[in-house]
Amino acid sequence: MEDGVFQEIRHCTYRSVLGFHKKYFEDKRWSRRAKRIWRAAKSHYSDHDQRWTQLPDAPTENDVCAWWLGLQQELLASERAAYFRSPQGDQVGAETERQLGLLVKRKRDGASDAKHDWKHVSVVGELRTRKDEAVLLQIGSAVRNLFANQPLRLFVPAFTLAGTTMESWVFDRSGPYSGATFDIHEEPEKFIQVMCGYLMMSDQELGLDTVTTGKNDRLFVTIPVEVRGKMRNRELELDPDPIAFQRAIVCRGTSCFLAKPKSPSRHDWVAKLPWTSSMRPAGYNWVVKFSWTSGMRPAEADLLRKANNRGVKGLAKMVGYHEVVTSISKLRQGLVFPNPHKFRRAQMSSQSHFSPSEFGGLGMTNSRLAKRKSTDGGSLVSKRCRLSGQSAQAEHGPYSAQEPENSVQEPESTSLIQYRPYENRIFRVLAVSPAGRSISQFRSIVELLEGLRDAIKAHRSLFMDGRILHRDISENNIIITDPDIADGFKGMLIDLDLAKEDGMPGGGARHRTGTMEFRPSRSYGQYPSSIPYA
Repeated sequence: MEDGVFQEIRHCTYRSVLGFHKKYFEDKRWSRRAKRIWRAAKSHYSDHDQRWTQLPDAPTENDVCAWWLGLQQELLASERAAYFRSPQGDQVGAETERQLGLLVKRKRDGASDAKHDWKHVSVVGELRTRKDEAVLLQIGSAVRNLFANQPLRLFVPAFTLAGTTMESWVFDRSGPYSGATFDIHEEPEKFIQVMCGYLMMSDQELGLDTVTTGKNDRLFVTIPVEVRGKMRNRELELDPDPIAFQRAIVCRGTSCFLAKPKSPSRHDWVAKLPWTSSMRPAGYNWVVKFSWTSGMRPAEADLLRKANNRGVKGLAKMVGYHEVVTSISKLRQGLVFPNPHKFRRAQMSSQSHFSPSEFGGLGMTNSRLAKRKSTDGGSLVSKRCRLSGQSAQAEHGPYSAQEPENSVQEPESTSLIQYRPYENRIFRVLAVSPAGRSISQFRSIVELLEGLRDAIKAHRSLFMDGRILHRDISENNIIITDPDIADGFKGMLIDLDLAKEDGMPGGGARHRTGTMEFRPSRSYGQYPSSIPYA
């Protein structure tokens, strides 16, 4: 999995970012508490020798971990969160079984801490005896697991301690970046400040999901919904188990949830519909899609709105839309980025072709079919289960060489990086209707042909009536629908993430991702040599 992480972050990693420590660890509501902890910690530090007295020379990972947890027990026992070490294989929801140095999570009354569920982890850390780039890839593997189990996270704080050299990191959907490294012996107060910070930070400071709210095991989101021609905030109830999510870091982070208008009483919690393949919560006929889309592309909601106004038939309808929840540029505000970090493993970048098995970890995962368990090379099967409004492919960060199976990435002008050091993505929430299942999940030849017939009608209407070119027609973006709730259509089109209005220029994003066999040749623009088939 670490090779997959390398392909994701190799062109979008930044180190020694100016303003990092000040942004995340200074002038906080908890700064005075951290100062008191530092005063108490001085008894463990020798000013004369300029070192932590109980940390051995040339310490092993076990030595550092024991010392760290010992400081916590003495100085931070009353905090609501704590550092834990998890033995190998004791992380629930992980892609691979491997030991993680340290992790931070809330203390839970009466709950066993023998196993650590990634759903509850807020910060991850790696401890190593020496400094090498493998540490970053290992922490990246942990972050990938965390994003997969908490798909609505805005970002993930992390840290590495190699020997006595510490580096604090933040991973978001445009890649990882860090502050300046420092020696914990030479800057002991800074070390305590960081150690305290990860336990004392608020949910917002930790990048946790602050978009949805939970109550009595129910999940809700409030978004503007059109009611009688006016947009009004409306609370929707989400099925807590996402129907799809991406197991990747640098991507759109698309995750989809079945949804319905909030009801005052508990719903009849399952119902079987004749056209669906599995048991589904009753009344959940909408899909809410959360995604980090490129700031250089038109919003999908705008295209859906135009298509509806122009009378397009057979396209998923927009129910509600939260245009800008936040953005990468807002999350990174106040930071000054240097040139991207150059990995010593850069020779791997010469590999321009990958076997299908190498694409697996970046596809969409269907949690109902996969039970949230997939391997780095095995999650592709899940992307065949699509619901209305769901993204068809993973979209990766700047110059990423790793794409989902059957996808293609076009080269882009390098002039884009001359005025912005990273890909600015915008976090948007879109509610669409109806829900459906992928055309690949047909149960009969008749159902397949009827679904394709109506999808062709929808594509024709989209172009002829809506003057919009879809640009990514594939099995991933055609769904089988119930004609009783889909205006008589047994097949519909979804996902306008890559669509454009006819005659309009492209969005200018750093890269374009689509399903290779189904991309129109005109979308290759100035790169005709990149067309995979004649």
